[in-house]
Amino acid sequence: MLGSALGTAATAGRDAGRRRTVTVATVSSLGATAITGYLVRAVNLRLLDDGPPLAPDERRRLLGRWYTLNRIRLVLLAVATLGYERAAWNRRSR
Repeated sequence: MLGSALGTAATAGRDAGRRRTVTVATVSSLGATAITGYLVRAVNLRLLDDGPPLAPDERRRLLGRWYTLNRIRLVLLAVATLGYERAAWNRRSR
């Protein structure tokens, strides 16, 4: 994922608009990847641990963090998808 995002950004060409679109898409994609890694390691593993149950306040805090960051992650993925699609469409239309 990281390689394809950076490869796409590196080969965006000389068109400034396309380069900008691909750069935004790449940064969004990398941001979503970073948030996913954080959510899995810091939130999901604690929520889904087989150990003793979490205190209600801790569980509520972790769920709130998960919902907030997951919304941001989904928006970043949508921006990345739209950016890559737009860049591909611009390239095909030339």
